[in-house]
Amino acid sequence: MARWILVFSAVIALAACSGDKGTTEGEVRGGLYPMATMAGYGFIDSTGRVVIEPQFMQVTDEWVDGLMSVSIGELYGLVDTSGRIVLPPTQIRQVFPEISFRNGLARAETDTGIGFINRRGDFVIPARFSNTYGFNEGVAPVRDMEKRWGYIDTTGAWVIEPQFDDVTPFTDGLAVFQKDRKWGIINRAGRILLEDQPYPLVPFSKGIVRFSPRSEGWGLIDTTGRVVMPKGHRIVELPVGPLARFAIGELWGVVNTEGKIVADAIYRGVKFTPESNIWVTTTNGLWGIMDRDGNWILEPQFDLVSLTLHEAVWYKKNDRWGLVSLEGKVLTEPKFKNVKSFTEGVAGVTIEGDLWGIIDSTGTMITEPKFEWIGAFHEGLAWFNVDGIENEYGVYDGGKWGYTDKYGNVVIEPVPYDRVGNFSSGIAPV
Repeated sequence: MARWILVFSAVIALAACSGDKGTTEGEVRGGLYPMATMAGYGFIDSTGRVVIEPQFMQVTDEWVDGLMSVSIGELYGLVDTSGRIVLPPTQIRQVFPEISFRNGLARAETDTGIGFINRRGDFVIPARFSNTYGFNEGVAPVRDMEKRWGYIDTTGAWVIEPQFDDVTPFTDGLAVFQKDRKWGIINRAGRILLEDQPYPLVPFSKGIVRFSPRSEGWGLIDTTGRVVMPKGHRIVELPVGPLARFAIGELWGVVNTEGKIVADAIYRGVKFTPESNIWVTTTNGLWGIMDRDGNWILEPQFDLVSLTLHEAVWYKKNDRWGLVSLEGKVLTEPKFKNVKSFTEGVAGVTIEGDLWGIIDSTGTMITEPKFEWIGAFHEGLAWFNVDGIENEYGVYDGGKWGYTDKYGNVVIEPVPYDRVGNFSSGIAPV
């Protein structure tokens, strides 16, 4: 416990020196952590104070919309980040906060069926269904006790009466249904736009669904049944923004949400950036980048690119790493010996020697190489190691561990520890 307090106290001192009077991330999240004891699971805050006494058999160990699912025996409840037991585990057999409180409601199961509760744990829609999905676009697919699917609104009223053998949630105003072993498309008003299709349909984008005629591969059709993209593809994935990947055999291509093929299936790999540019790797292993219309920005020339495309992209050429923007602009020549992934806008790099410096996502070196080993940044700090020993897994053990800010300023002086971790909600494990 003393080591935890040492690191935590250093962070508090740092916040005090900065003059920041705002709310810390831990306070926003509630700063509660599950703890396991012989008596069961309870919750502690970031100082180690017990907020909820150990009593639960299981916890989901993940906060969703400020709530966590807990259980005693076969009954489930909810606790919030303030330490309040919102829903005592006394009557609900299962609760599903993992799909979030969409439209303010989450699924919950009792002995009578499945219904929907609000964030206070009150049943807003009684547990009278045999199966449900979560709410999406203001409605939820539900199955009645006669095993017929329909859709309800957030008051529990039927929007589309139960009549189908199976359905999907609505996406872009459309859903797929199955009835009498045939498939169709329905809109939010309950109007059937396409029916009696003899092959499975799966939502794709607004006005377009995927179809697969009996192991003949996937294609795309619109709500009139017109084939937008012919069958024969091993897979057609859901879109990421305006683009989606598809595969023929082991090679990948790109199609947009209108069903137009942007890049033929001739690439070994495809990766989208947040700006919807497209990184591809050719069959001879070279990477390049094209725009969302399939025009080359940088033709294939890189030996390797990083796959964490959040702030900038590392590329490898002639056994050295360089940096390129998500838009395809070369920011640095390939001059780095080793690099780390970007976190919080910065990354660790080495040049010729073994010392690590820090570079930002524009390619500017903001801290010259001086650290023997450095970690990723979390909450503005990264650990560094002095005189540690690298083990067979590439992890440093022993030595002294401290924490630096992005500009190389030592915030927490090195202290002898076996190993340390990243900061989360103002504390770090050591």
